[in-house]
Amino acid sequence: MSTVIDFKAAAARRASPVRPAEVLSPAEFEALPLELREMAIALIDERLPGWRSRRRKQHGPSMHTFLFRSYDLIVGSTEADLARDVRADLDKAQSKLKRIRRQIQRDREWAAARAELLTLADAKLSAAIEAALRSEG
Repeated sequence: MSTVIDFKAAAARRASPVRPAEVLSPAEFEALPLELREMAIALIDERLPGWRSRRRKQHGPSMHTFLFRSYDLIVGSTEADLARDVRADLDKAQSKLKRIRRQIQRDREWAAARAELLTLADAKLSAAIEAALRSEG
């Protein structure tokens, strides 16, 4: 297999602008030497200005921009590390705190409903057992 690829010829064969997936598969692209990959990206950038930003908009921003530490990481982190992260993005930290408080409230409501259900089941089952014991004796 030759490592020389004529991107201009591939582009001329298509009526629509060239996209990376139309020229090479991802595996083929990664197999290219770094210099050729950079040339390919430069050619695509030249023919399709802003293609990377459009692609980001299609798939949404990176989840790293939305995430704060997980509950386990918050509990396991030192106060200094946590304070540093909070200072770095106060809005995310406040949002996480609101989610934690909502989850605590939901858990309390669920636990109360579960306790009520178990109490009712206990009372009914106890009454049924007592009635069964009385009818035997």
